[in-house]
Amino acid sequence: MKRYVYICCLCLSFLSARGQISQGGKPYSFSSTLRDYNSDTIRLNENLISFEMPKIRESVFNSILQNNMLNNEYQFAYDFHTSINVKEQSTIDSIDIGIIYRLVVKSEGAKSLNLIFDEFSIPRGAKLFIYSKDKKNIIGAFTSNNNNGSRKLPTVPVFGDEIVVEYFEPYFSEFAGSLKIIRVNHDFMGICFDQVEEMDKDEFEDCYVDINCSPEGDSWQEEKRAVCRVIRKGTATFSGSLVNNTNMDGIPYFLTANHCISTQQMADVSVFIFNYERPGCKTGQASSGQSISSGTLRATNSQSDFSLIELSHRPLSTWNPYYAGWDRREEQSAGGVCIHHPSGKPKKISTYNIALVNTTCTNLPQDNYYRVTNWIPTTNGYSIAEEGSSGAPLFNNSHKIIGQLYGMCSWFASFCDNPSQNKIDFGKFLVSWNNGETAETRLKDWLDPIESNVFQLEGSEVCPQELTNNLTLTHTVNSGVVEIKQATQNISSSCFISEGANVSYKAGQNINLVSGFHAEQGSRFYATTGNEPICVPGCYPMTLSLDSQVFSNGGNICFTQTNATSYHLRLVNYLGQEVYQYSGATSSFQCCIPILTVNLAVGRYIATITLINECGEMSESYLMLCIGGKGEDSYGNDSLNLRGLSSIHTDSASFDFDVYPNPSNGVFQINVQVGTVYPYSIEIITSMGQTLYHIDNIKEKTIEIAKACLPVGLYFVTIRMNDISKTKKLIIE
Repeated sequence: MKRYVYICCLCLSFLSARGQISQGGKPYSFSSTLRDYNSDTIRLNENLISFEMPKIRESVFNSILQNNMLNNEYQFAYDFHTSINVKEQSTIDSIDIGIIYRLVVKSEGAKSLNLIFDEFSIPRGAKLFIYSKDKKNIIGAFTSNNNNGSRKLPTVPVFGDEIVVEYFEPYFSEFAGSLKIIRVNHDFMGICFDQVEEMDKDEFEDCYVDINCSPEGDSWQEEKRAVCRVIRKGTATFSGSLVNNTNMDGIPYFLTANHCISTQQMADVSVFIFNYERPGCKTGQASSGQSISSGTLRATNSQSDFSLIELSHRPLSTWNPYYAGWDRREEQSAGGVCIHHPSGKPKKISTYNIALVNTTCTNLPQDNYYRVTNWIPTTNGYSIAEEGSSGAPLFNNSHKIIGQLYGMCSWFASFCDNPSQNKIDFGKFLVSWNNGETAETRLKDWLDPIESNVFQLEGSEVCPQELTNNLTLTHTVNSGVVEIKQATQNISSSCFISEGANVSYKAGQNINLVSGFHAEQGSRFYATTGNEPICVPGCYPMTLSLDSQVFSNGGNICFTQTNATSYHLRLVNYLGQEVYQYSGATSSFQCCIPILTVNLAVGRYIATITLINECGEMSESYLMLCIGGKGEDSYGNDSLNLRGLSSIHTDSASFDFDVYPNPSNGVFQINVQVGTVYPYSIEIITSMGQTLYHIDNIKEKTIEIAKACLPVGLYFVTIRMNDISKTKKLIIE
């Protein structure tokens, strides 16, 4: 018997484009039909279960504002303690590849809402989205790539006072997902500038200079890409920056203030938002679409008010991140800038042109802090720092970090009507470097792992995509071509460089010119190692698509991919049994996985393909396969009289159903005849007793099923409602 493989349904993610790190895409419920994803009509109950938070007293807001002034913090939201189990307390709907769980969270008057999950553990193929009621502001998909040891997931704010939580879990997943919301955070200050077209409506706009204003920000376009807005516990906002280390390995170390994040529990519920800035000077919208949730606290010390966090993921290369350099020398020249997020606003730049002074502030040691005694007015006005700027980097005139923002002393005002008195203190980088007896209290163990003892380190860009740790080159460089090749460690070359070609090699360690290497007279060849700054390894988004000729080569599943280093296939039959796993390296753009060689039975299967690289996984790719024969003999049952059989099972019940047209060409409807529709399931079973199609929790009387991978033959359709079942025959011609 000859067997064939068919794709029944396809549900693929094409790009890991959003943050936290999330995989983008759109919720399944956004489509009125399932034809965008597979071939059946979606069944969605729009009467969603809703959770409404109690009203907040005005006195609570006033108390928070007073604490902000006292604690050098910017708390923008009130946190409601909740215990919402998403899977147990949602409206539930079915599609033929899994279950959709949805619920609504409301808090009247909130300018935005964000959530903290304290029990987040979901399987491959599952997806979580959160979106505003009008569906214009969407975050997600969060997937198994967001699972972590703490089981926590903090989210960025979503605009408005009513949001929808939507979770999809495929049938027969590796394990049952668990999602519990423990905090609902009500933004009463208006932190969601994503939705603000023009911020010149802000009465304090003259107090800040946008990072993309000219000339103030012109020479700081690299360093700005290291600076992030931080949201801790969904209620308070700070600033901080990505920093480089002497190993140049792209570990995402993040420098901020101790009074912002001082414990692992705080790091678990923090979100780090990249490129939160307006594209113009006082014009355009900022976007919080590039963010990373959670991190590991590596070192912290209150004596110089610093904390160093290793983010849970590297920022994607498409975000264009920058790893800022640093300077731990005692003497610093006059002048520099602070790049920060005052009151959580889009990125600002403040400029100083005087020598820094040592300072005493409250009970802190004098020599541990720099003070900027005056920000200078520039072309676009004064630019002060305030609550929310805490943790921001202070750059010297060599564009290197020399401290992080502690705050203002209580006797200095930061009001816009007196910007010259905005005196701000910064914990010294040089003090943080070696202030303590252990790695957990100082910077040097993390930022100088090779023990180079350097006093300054340049900032670094992310490497071009083709850059690797060790690079082997064997090609010919033609005349007139300018080519630059970089490797973080070694380059080995047997290239032929033609006359007139211009070639540069840059490696972190060694350049080996092996047998076959030749540079013709008249070519220009340069090789440098170690001495010059080199880029750091990047995290490149993975893509996955199925080849149009996917089964043309003998029953393999073939797909095209980018940036993955390996892949994993999991195949499950429609009884929920795992029947096949396969892993391999992605050595080429196109990968093929053998399927029919493992002698799978004829039937319908669910496949999950997971791409993997050094930055994590992309695991929401999901498809259905049908393995069958050509015509009726696919089930080896030619002796059956297909038209002579009647329904094999009928229970007395208060419902009935029809299947029409019957016989069918593979497209047919099922109509349930019942007074009150209770959620029911449908199974389509072969004459040999094998389940080929299964869907649960249907709530409509009439549904259409199309292209269900049913070869010509006899089938039995079983409907179960309230523990009562009916079965009728179906003939496919």
